[in-house]
Amino acid sequence: MELPERKVVLEITTGNGTKTIHDGLNVQFNITTSTNAIGGEANIMIANLPMDEIINTTTLLSSFENVKKRKKIRLSAGYGDDIGVIFQGDVVHAEPISEPPDIWLQIEARIGYFDNTKVITHTIQNKTSIKDIAQQAANWLGLSLNWMSKANKMINSFHISGSANQVIQKLNDLGDIFAYSDSEKLNIIDSLNPNIGITSTLSKSSGMIGIPKIDNNAVRVTMLLNHSLKLGQTISIKSDLIPEVNGDYWIFALTHSGALRETEFYTTACCRRKNGK
Repeated sequence: MELPERKVVLEITTGNGTKTIHDGLNVQFNITTSTNAIGGEANIMIANLPMDEIINTTTLLSSFENVKKRKKIRLSAGYGDDIGVIFQGDVVHAEPISEPPDIWLQIEARIGYFDNTKVITHTIQNKTSIKDIAQQAANWLGLSLNWMSKANKMINSFHISGSANQVIQKLNDLGDIFAYSDSEKLNIIDSLNPNIGITSTLSKSSGMIGIPKIDNNAVRVTMLLNHSLKLGQTISIKSDLIPEVNGDYWIFALTHSGALRETEFYTTACCRRKNGK
């Protein structure tokens, strides 16, 4: 399976609001997103950023200033002209870990980290649908609501006083749904057999690496990096070596890992069987 040249594009917004885009830098990354309140985390290594950008991105100069000033990072990856965003979030920690001539900047980032420094307090006293509560929660978080659920449960009352993650966890505690953020949207899917209208087929011929692995009532499957996979979507697995796992699954976690100039450039999907079979 011959692929075009791999590509990684990095966009950094520093504490002073300056946005820079880099294409072609030596980048290493390990990114995990999931259908829970945390949403996603990333560890990213970048070689030879301009020195002024390293200084503006690092969190070592003042922890207090780092809390006050939001620093964001967005990473897109793929092959040739076919690239897509695989992570966007807030910089939690950034520091240079080597000296010239090759200065590596190590960045730890997390979805919603900056908003977790604030306390959100709201009460809904009237009987309200779970969808309307999710819409109000999205407003409190400054996100748009991406409702992909069939849930129609009515809730007698709702109260929250906590961080952004705690707001999302409180939604999950209502039952019937999974709520998670991608930094732009509050996504809501069904907790049982979600269907967001997207289906992909994975086999050796379409990029599967190795064999599917069964782990605690879930299946983990690794493939060539695929930026188009979405949490909650259906994936149809077709394995010649382990046909017992073949069938339709839904994705509850994704890991993208790799480097622009190393061998690894993979996506791993953690899936549960559709319809509980």
